[in-house]
Amino acid sequence: MSVATTASKRSFWPWSRRRPPFGYLYVAPVIIWFVGFNLFPIVVGLGLSLTDWNILDSPHLIGLANYAKLPSDPLFWTSMENTLYFAIVSVGLGTVIALALAVALNQKLRFLGVYRTLFFLPAVTALIAVAMVWRWLYDTEYGLINWMISLVGIPPLRWLDDPHLAMLAVIMMSVWRSLGFNTIILLAGLQGIPNEYQEAASIDGAGRWNRFLHITLPLVSPSTFFVAVNSLIGAWQVFDQVWAMTQGNPENSTVTIVFLIYQNAFSWGKTGYASALAYVLFLVIMAFTWLQFKLQKSWVFYQ
Repeated sequence: MSVATTASKRSFWPWSRRRPPFGYLYVAPVIIWFVGFNLFPIVVGLGLSLTDWNILDSPHLIGLANYAKLPSDPLFWTSMENTLYFAIVSVGLGTVIALALAVALNQKLRFLGVYRTLFFLPAVTALIAVAMVWRWLYDTEYGLINWMISLVGIPPLRWLDDPHLAMLAVIMMSVWRSLGFNTIILLAGLQGIPNEYQEAASIDGAGRWNRFLHITLPLVSPSTFFVAVNSLIGAWQVFDQVWAMTQGNPENSTVTIVFLIYQNAFSWGKTGYASALAYVLFLVIMAFTWLQFKLQKSWVFYQ
């Protein structure tokens, strides 16, 4: 073997060990997908938010006019208020119920696997199908919910036609639908708590409630934090159930920010304004997520 060949191999193989050429081929599909279906639409959307475009004609550059229009748009503030109300109530109520259900399913019960499967089924069911079923449940004349409350003397309620009840009805359905996924996450967190902590506290005389308050809650807080962050991000993007159940009615009481984006882009032909709304939503979600990560230091405990 010549000296040149030896030198060439010595220079090639260390380089290949530091930077394997096949590694780029392995990650190429992910990079192409991210650039083509995530990064590119984000950049294009930012450009469209600076234009006046109705999809049919060529876009006209108008600078920050779409953003300047937002403060004077009453429907924008209505949608933000509705979405904030949906996010706070659905995330808070959903997390509490999911934690209670996870604690119940963490006990030694017969047919426990069947219970876990039944509670998780809504999470794998098509959201539109779920919404249509809940529309029937909320029906004023023939709905199962009104029939159940009539047994205790409560008159039928116009769940989806009353401006004061419509958003609450959407929240109840959304909490039920996401309950299985959140419960599984919290149940995994509960099962990760060592039994030694519970046994030591029990020997020291701590009751069930004190053990739950001072051991279970702090140690399951990382899972609770994940559920809260994930649920809040999803809540700010609520659309399917609103579109299927209320179409933003009655009296715009269920118009959310994503539903307003949809209306501007596909119903009213205001694609540029819809893109501006989408970027405002992005900033709002980023702000709330950042706030959650900042506040986690005061209540999330890692072992």
